[in-house]
Amino acid sequence: MDGKQVAGAFQKGQNIGQYQVIGTLNRGKLAETYIGRHTSHNALVQIEVLRPPLIAELREDFLAQAQTLRKLEHPHILKLRDADVENHYAFLITDYISSVSLRQVYPSGTIVPLAKFLPYLKRVAAALQYAHDQKIVHGDVRPENILLDRDNHILLWGFTIEAIKQNRKRVRFAEGETMKEAIAYSAPEQIQKRATAASDQYSLAIIVYEFLSGELPFTGSYLEIADKQVHTPPPALRQKAQGISTKIEETVMKALEKDPRQRFPDVWTFINTLQQALDARRPASGGQRVPPPPPVMPRQIVPPAPAQVAPPPQVAATQVPPAVPAQAPLILAAQNPPPATPVPVFKDSTLAPRRGEGSTMTRRAFAAGLVGLAALGGAGGWYILSKRLAQPAPPTVKPDDVPPATPTVVNNKGALIFTGHLASVNAVDWSPDGRLIASASDDRFVQIFDAQSGQRKLIYSGHTEEVAAVAWSPNGRLIASGSQDTTAQVWNAANGTKVFTYKGHRDRVNGVSWSSDSAMLASVSEDRTVQVWQAGNGALAFDFRGHTAGVLCIGWQPDDSSVASGSWDGTLRDWATVQHGDHFNAGDQIFNYGGHGKNEVYALSWSPKGSFVASAGADQTVQISNGVNGTGIPPFFTGHKSNTHVNPVRAVAWSPDGNFIASGDTDGIVLVWQVVGRKVIFTYRGHKGAINALAWSPDGKRIASASADSTVHVWQPR
Repeated sequence: MDGKQVAGAFQKGQNIGQYQVIGTLNRGKLAETYIGRHTSHNALVQIEVLRPPLIAELREDFLAQAQTLRKLEHPHILKLRDADVENHYAFLITDYISSVSLRQVYPSGTIVPLAKFLPYLKRVAAALQYAHDQKIVHGDVRPENILLDRDNHILLWGFTIEAIKQNRKRVRFAEGETMKEAIAYSAPEQIQKRATAASDQYSLAIIVYEFLSGELPFTGSYLEIADKQVHTPPPALRQKAQGISTKIEETVMKALEKDPRQRFPDVWTFINTLQQALDARRPASGGQRVPPPPPVMPRQIVPPAPAQVAPPPQVAATQVPPAVPAQAPLILAAQNPPPATPVPVFKDSTLAPRRGEGSTMTRRAFAAGLVGLAALGGAGGWYILSKRLAQPAPPTVKPDDVPPATPTVVNNKGALIFTGHLASVNAVDWSPDGRLIASASDDRFVQIFDAQSGQRKLIYSGHTEEVAAVAWSPNGRLIASGSQDTTAQVWNAANGTKVFTYKGHRDRVNGVSWSSDSAMLASVSEDRTVQVWQAGNGALAFDFRGHTAGVLCIGWQPDDSSVASGSWDGTLRDWATVQHGDHFNAGDQIFNYGGHGKNEVYALSWSPKGSFVASAGADQTVQISNGVNGTGIPPFFTGHKSNTHVNPVRAVAWSPDGNFIASGDTDGIVLVWQVVGRKVIFTYRGHKGAINALAWSPDGKRIASASADSTVHVWQPR
């Protein structure tokens, strides 16, 4: 990738693969969207650079799934022309077509006669039926993903790419309000992560219900909507949409059955039956099925000559080309800019309901499904959000105000399991006296609980988005936390009162670390920087900018003479915070360790004396490097597979006595290693999701492990 780039953003004139950026269309949390030009034949294209950077192990899955989508050739599907990965960022290339979404044509709350919008949905159904016949499920059918071009031609986009969803889940990357919009159109089985072709039919029926009545069948917080989608029948349509026939209502409600087997055989039968009900020419059921339009050869979208397309050559980098079709009907929101480009997605259509499953499910199964959806960090992420999260909240919240009210259980092997979080737990740290544990989660809360009993002591709700990092100050008085909301916050560990909010970063804060005197903090971010600042007032001491991709982890050397950082760029770097004799000035880079190859460095931990630093990476290893010059020594994981990680290693922690290292991987396994001899002495398999963080108790007798399964476990390694 050319030129200067910050967190996936590009400027006019830069190249992304074989395409040159000529203008910016949209910059959102999930993607940067540009108008570009092929460097060889000058065809205008739309470039979607997906965020966050793609985990190395998912690269081949992404390319394979994108290749499947490239095979879709239908006149009502926006054509995916190309897809690739460059410098860790996945990008998608589609035809550039000036358009508006169906949501812009019919804003929320608009009541539209069935005869007016059904012709559009017939074309959407034809596109979906074609995709389903190719064993591809869309997975995100909603008005925002249905486009009208200048000729009122319908184009469907937004197919789910599972690798991108898994990538966001693995790195705990959030999708925010987009997920609340999507859950309103999600089928019950989709919430349980068993989407089928019938799930797209359900989503299309939600659109029909919404347009006829001006209301979605279910509203509320994310959690409330998800619960209703699974357990509550939709309100009677005729109560909300006066004047529609019984047959129309029966058709829509059948497509909204909780059990996918009780819906229509396929999406085209649903729309065809709806047309019959509208025409009242034959019963809504029992008539001869009209086949969908054949998948005719798509419109030939020949790469146009530059002079034949908009925008004109002088378009500014930040100027959005005209997006409103010249003759589109009922343009009620033409003055609004087009929404951010949704992420095209691939969905595994082989996931079908198990034999014998009906339309009901237990609340426990529902909760388990939400845990899966809540994880784009444990998310394509989906989140679990309550009404409280959407509204301003005081710094502390009483335990009983946030479910579950009784969050602890002790299993039969003696491990304390804290279940107080609603989503993936991303970070964990002990109080210096070893009595309490702080944990941070995608649910936007930091919680403090008793390390012996599991009793919740405090909930901190000062962040507005998911919390990625937490660190207890060495003096025990303060806690620092970092979040997707781009802030690092310092707050009182005793009562949750906010002390200071640091706003020096421009993107997600992935890690925070205290100096030994509790006076300074180091924080790292997706904005590629390592920043060292005063905890009391945020005064910046150092701003290290050597990484070429987002920075994932941070740690002070025990004597405070440097801070080490690990990044998406595959390097572990050490930065001087004091003068190192005649060798390094404060602010210099001391070493750049690349022992993980081009694989991400997820976590690091200094040995107690600062002589060595351990780093965990996507290459399935824990590496040890010299703390003075970064010289690598043989990695821990050599020998038989049963004694090594076979998945990316997400967490690493050195014991206080320096004799052991604990490491956790994406399969939920924690290995405890004896440093001398590189020998595994204990394996912990209690988690049901990826291990995101590990922390030894100050006395070295217990380990706290945080996981994407929404729990924190406290256990003895020997």
